[in-house]
Amino acid sequence: MAVTTSDPEFDRARAQVYDLLSAVFDGDMVVFERALQDRAFDELASALSADLDAPTLAGHELDRSALEFGYDTLFEVPGSHYVPPFASAYVDEPTESYDSSSTHHEGGEAGELYGEPAARMADRFERVGYSPELGEGIPDHVAAQLGFMAALSRTKLQLTVEGTDEPITPEAIRTIATDALTDLEWVEGFAEAVAATDASVGAFARLAAFTVAFVRWDAAEHGVYWSDPV
Repeated sequence: MAVTTSDPEFDRARAQVYDLLSAVFDGDMVVFERALQDRAFDELASALSADLDAPTLAGHELDRSALEFGYDTLFEVPGSHYVPPFASAYVDEPTESYDSSSTHHEGGEAGELYGEPAARMADRFERVGYSPELGEGIPDHVAAQLGFMAALSRTKLQLTVEGTDEPITPEAIRTIATDALTDLEWVEGFAEAVAATDASVGAFARLAAFTVAFVRWDAAEHGVYWSDPV
């Protein structure tokens, strides 16, 4: 039976999904291989809600070497199959104040690393004292942003169950999560890019589609409704 949003298990299960997603998008193929073998994504999604219409990852039980090759090709090595795992790469307009020596993007062009999406997410990190360890600590990185959502769920769970003397409240955590989920709509463009290039492995295209379905569902749980896919 799916848990309800008022149940502490809801925040615990949601954090587990975000933890899995962030670890995999950070390149931990040991976690990905085990999660595929254990059907962890499917079971957690089923436990959270019957309305979570996420694609199954069953049937993608690939060995670790294939997963590592696929990950490096897609997210690590710039080339014809490279998909940038950074939020700023999916904005339509450049950031006016952008100034960087990055070899991946030029000033005055959309898609710069550390663009406006990174600045907004970094501000949210600071508000709750969160320092991302995944995604190279870059607030633009999908692994860092999904890891942040896991941390918010765990913090909300701790505040609800144990209480705290800290000035932040569960309601404040929910507001920050709502703002973050609004910005996370960029994962749709990211998933489309992964689907167009992940021909060699396929598991990452399915994982990215799962991510979109899960984050879109979580956004709706927070009262955030993304635009319908074209």
